Amino acid sequence: MNLCNVWKILLFVGIVFQAPKFSFAQNGVATEADSMMYVNHEKESILDHLLESKMSKLEIVTNLDSLFGDRRLKAYKDANATFTFENGESWTDSLEVKVRGVYRAAKCDNPPLKIKYSKKLLKKRGLKKRNEYKVVYPCKNNKSYQNYIYKEYLIYKMYNELTDKSLRVHLIDFTLRDVNQEKEDIHTTGFLIEHREEIIKRLDAHKNDMRCLPVKMLSPEDYTLFQVFQFMIGNVDWLIETCKNAEVIQLRDSTIIPIPYDFDYTGMVKPSYAKPFSHFNQIKITDRYFLGHNKNMEELIPIFELFKEKKNNFIELINDFSYLSKRERKVMIRYLQSFYRILDRPAQIKKVFVHDMGPMKEQY
Repeated sequence: MNLCNVWKILLFVGIVFQAPKFSFAQNGVATEADSMMYVNHEKESILDHLLESKMSKLEIVTNLDSLFGDRRLKAYKDANATFTFENGESWTDSLEVKVRGVYRAAKCDNPPLKIKYSKKLLKKRGLKKRNEYKVVYPCKNNKSYQNYIYKEYLIYKMYNELTDKSLRVHLIDFTLRDVNQEKEDIHTTGFLIEHREEIIKRLDAHKNDMRCLPVKMLSPEDYTLFQVFQFMIGNVDWLIETCKNAEVIQLRDSTIIPIPYDFDYTGMVKPSYAKPFSHFNQIKITDRYFLGHNKNMEELIPIFELFKEKKNNFIELINDFSYLSKRERKVMIRYLQSFYRILDRPAQIKKVFVHDMGPMKEQY
């Protein structure tokens, strides 16, 4: 039996026999209300409520020595959190917080976090049980790293422009305080990311724990959109078969779609710590390489048309984002326009998007 057939059997089993859900803590979070598609979801989570405003405040109080000292096991720690909404309303609750991630958890002064609310608490607030969120904020306390966060946030918003089948994000004025008052407060701007459980509910998708699959099982249209987007932002740091910075969900019509995340290691963000991938012929991190094996032009053309339709939306999104300096916004737009110059040249399109990836072709 080949690998693809094994995955199909496992996926079927995962859908019919629902795997038990994790239940670490007894505290919860979630919410954002945007113009995005809701199949079976309407202002049910914290994220939904947060998304009614451009930016909200989040303050977390915990033992910072205990939290930041646990970067290997990444166990949840007790904390208190206060969300302050744009209308002045605030919610203060106990929850749990832990360090998450791999590279940034190991290298950052300020490692990325995950927060988890009690589902019982959410029920008392009249919310559904969407109780986990990733918190992304600057790796180090300086302006360059803050700009990386702003750019990564904008990349999530750009993918939202292309498809509802994407992770929602919400900008936050973020403060992290030490409960013992022995450490300086960390005060910065970050963003929350929608949890897998919430996007599954929002899209009325199947609840299962299957996150990685051979790419042959993906919806061709959704996968091509995913690939072209990764090329546009200069990202080769992903691999669906191993869930590296992407995972899959299955819709009710059995369509399997890829969901990308973690966009810091890209040419559009261009962080100082990013190193080029020599096996993709990158000399610098801003060099693009299309991770797709001999794509058919009939698949590519309608996707290119969608990107062309969204060009002005992307530029407006970046231009209107005043948290970034004009100079940084111009750099982002210049990088974006270099992608569109390729789309305007038929000879370039064939050269860039239709190529043989050799032994790696089965993965892309």
